Amino acid sequence: MLLRRVIEHVKAQNWTAVALDFVIVVVGVFIGIQMANWNEARAEKKLATALASQLLADLKQDRVLAQLVLDYFSAVSDAAHVTIDQLDDPDTDPEAFAVNAYNATEFMITPQHRSTYDELLATGSLGLVGDANFRNLLVLYYRQDSMQTLGQYVRDSAYRETLRRTMPHSVQEAVRSACGDIYGDSGYIIGLKVDCELGMPEDDLRAAVEAIRTRPSMAEDLRFYLSTLDAHIDGVSGMKHRLDVLIETGEALH
Repeated sequence: MLLRRVIEHVKAQNWTAVALDFVIVVVGVFIGIQMANWNEARAEKKLATALASQLLADLKQDRVLAQLVLDYFSAVSDAAHVTIDQLDDPDTDPEAFAVNAYNATEFMITPQHRSTYDELLATGSLGLVGDANFRNLLVLYYRQDSMQTLGQYVRDSAYRETLRRTMPHSVQEAVRSACGDIYGDSGYIIGLKVDCELGMPEDDLRAAVEAIRTRPSMAEDLRFYLSTLDAHIDGVSGMKHRLDVLIETGEALH
């Protein structure tokens, strides 16, 4: 209809009407583009809010997990410290020694919750979330998973292998049965039981302790393990601090 009217005005050489028609067309196109941009911006803002909420939920889960990891490996470190102190003490209680020596080799591997972050990277949507400072903190946080590194270090340590090669299988089974990991309702590890009784003959326990004490490289492996273990625990502590800052920054933007 508008095109027919423009043609009629041109034929009639009504240039004022033609100019008015042109303005109407231009304004109409402009309004249409603006409406599309507004709708796109509103949808983008809604998506950014949803992504930020998912990210914060992941980060808060990691903060809970980081504290769990710190508590767990602090117990592992305590057991290692007691073991190295008692390694040359002939009067130490053999049951307590066996429990601590074994608990010092326990581990849990808990990777970060990073599904939302990985999706943002894969879809090129990271720029939608927060400001530049928040995104920089986010990239630095996900660059290294200190929790997983800690668990892998204990799992692969020379002390763990040497101890479990040396301690009689019956003693290891008794420690795992009476002590060992504590599992929550979800089936995941939530702690380490340190106070327990093995109920084994004392002679068997003394024989196990003697085998551990006289094993070549045991003391050397334990000393190196302990120094590096504590450094990795400090790494998780630093990671948790970065998490606190990251969550606080994200909540202020959200």
